[in-house]
Amino acid sequence: MVLEVKGLQKSFQSNHVLKDVDLTLKRGEITAVLGHSGAGKTTLLRCITALEISDGGSIRIDGSDLCSEEKGKLQYASVKDMKAIRKKVGLVFQNLNLFPHKSVLENIVDAPINVYGMSKAESEKKAYEQLVLLDIKDKA
Repeated sequence: MVLEVKGLQKSFQSNHVLKDVDLTLKRGEITAVLGHSGAGKTTLLRCITALEISDGGSIRIDGSDLCSEEKGKLQYASVKDMKAIRKKVGLVFQNLNLFPHKSVLENIVDAPINVYGMSKAESEKKAYEQLVLLDIKDKA
């Protein structure tokens, strides 16, 4: 499994947003998270990316425990392990928050260079391949 979420819990004061949520995704599988405003979609994604700390349950990403609950206590991965896990999962926010002072190409190549240590040349090559695939090379 690429993603396993079991019994995920998250509350904000007395508002229980996520109540015992289970989600499993296999490699290559695509899913959509649907629901009305306030249903917990963003909170779920923020917990999976560790941008939000859950109150209970477990999250396993590509075989590594992001968090797990043992004897009623929630344990998160170490800082080192968290960094490795975060390289395998990402979140695109509803408001894209691109760097307005950078070109499309510069926005695309930034993460591979800074997160994965990829060379600028290799990152640009891969970015151009994606732009061609999407038929928007002219937007680079």
